[in-house]
Amino acid sequence: MVDETTARADAQAILKGLHLEPLSQTILDHALASAGPDFEDNIQLASAESISASHLITRNKKDFDTSKVTVLTPEEWLVLQEVAALEAKLI
Repeated sequence: MVDETTARADAQAILKGLHLEPLSQTILDHALASAGPDFEDNIQLASAESISASHLITRNKKDFDTSKVTVLTPEEWLVLQEVAALEAKLI
């Protein structure tokens, strides 16, 4: 079990790289109009598109086949981060 201090530090580290987008009527309307098979996934996609996100990270890529945003699994995203870190060292 993780203690409170460690849990808070981990949460702060995770949030540093995230942008939280408030849920709005526009996002809900876009999600409702989407042809995607899952409403909750449609909300995530509409949110990502509304901020021109470069990536949407999910374990359920199959429901995002029509996405304009690049959809990655967590593992794929981690590989990109590792490659970016290696490239930064080479420059």
